[in-house]
Amino acid sequence: MASEALKGMKVAILIEDGFEQVEMVEPRKAIDEAGAKTSIVSPKDKRVRAWNFANWASTLCCSRAAS
Repeated sequence: MASEALKGMKVAILIEDGFEQVEMVEPRKAIDEAGAKTSIVSPKDKRVRAWNFANWASTLCCSRAAS
């Protein structure tokens, strides 16, 4: 059973093009499993590209743009 230590909290994850995918995906998964609602925020509008070791990886949609 997952811990619910963050139940009801909102957590913004700030990323930009070239972020290391595993350094965002795994922590986000843990935060979600702890009960928080996560949002992807970026200075760019709409989409950011992840880096996976030595190659471009997936493109993620942003929940909102940071200003």
